[in-house]
Amino acid sequence: MNKELLCKDCKYSSADWLSRLLGTAYNFKCTVKESWEAEEFSPVTGVTRPGFFQNCGVMRATRICGPSALLWEPAKDKNLFLRIKHGR
Repeated sequence: MNKELLCKDCKYSSADWLSRLLGTAYNFKCTVKESWEAEEFSPVTGVTRPGFFQNCGVMRATRICGPSALLWEPAKDKNLFLRIKHGR
């Protein structure tokens, strides 16, 4: 697990100001196109669940981004050296 590349510092991370202030990890959404879950129709109830972005924790646990943060991009210029250090 790469502990230097945090999802909260990634340009693909999206959260409201309160979630950022409180640090609630569940509310951080990953806006990479691979994290989009398409809408799904339930033939049992007849309800269509709208599409959504997965949260950052799910993306870091899967092979898409992974523990080494393969899709991580710096959101601010101050984190540019982290990107250079990790060779991406």
